[in-house]
Amino acid sequence: MAKVTEETAISYIRDAEKYAKAKLNGAELSEKIYLQVENMKGVSQKVLDYAKKKNVTIIDDISKLPGL
Repeated sequence: MAKVTEETAISYIRDAEKYAKAKLNGAELSEKIYLQVENMKGVSQKVLDYAKKKNVTIIDDISKLPGL
C-alpha cells in the first residue's frame, strides 16, 4: 500500500467492507474480512485505524490467517 494514496487505500477498505454482510443462499456470512497487502511497512496509521473501525484486518502474510 505504500504505492497508493491514503484515499485509495481507504477505498480498498470500503470495498472489502462490503463483504462483511454478504449472504450465501440467503444466510448471512459471519467471516472476518482480511485485506492482504504486499508490505505492512507502507500502511499508514490513519489507514490502519480506518480498517480497524470498519472491522477489516490488514495482513501482509496470508500464512498468518487463522486456520492455515
